[in-house]
Amino acid sequence: MTVSKWILLVSILSLSLSAQADPSNDEVIGTWHATIHNNVTESTLWLLQLKADNTYVSLKMLCEIKKLIWVDEQTGTWELNGTSLVQMPKTYSDFNVYKESDSAKSITFSDVSVTEDELDFKDANQKDRVFKRHDGFFEMRCSGAL
Repeated sequence: MTVSKWILLVSILSLSLSAQADPSNDEVIGTWHATIHNNVTESTLWLLQLKADNTYVSLKMLCEIKKLIWVDEQTGTWELNGTSLVQMPKTYSDFNVYKESDSAKSITFSDVSVTEDELDFKDANQKDRVFKRHDGFFEMRCSGAL
């Protein structure tokens, strides 16, 4: 085999190995957590549970140092469409309001990928979001996740 054919073969194999398959429902099902905003005085914690029946619960907490400032919860249904995670919200609640939605509104996250312990995607603003898998009981608090 000539050197050029060898290089071509290695290049093709490298490309095929680096190509990632679309994530499956089984891979994304679970409880995921992330700190999506963090600076000296403020942080936002996000807990996302994607269930096997294609429903989800999304809980976000805004903390100022160790003080809880805001919490909101969203529930609905979800589906994978290639490398997009599409959420269809049904309820939203926070300190002030509880709303049910019957609209066709959806939230789409793109470039979804899953490794054993990590869920990655881009939000609507194309910001990378990285979640860690958590099995079992999970407690969120402003002094940190347990």
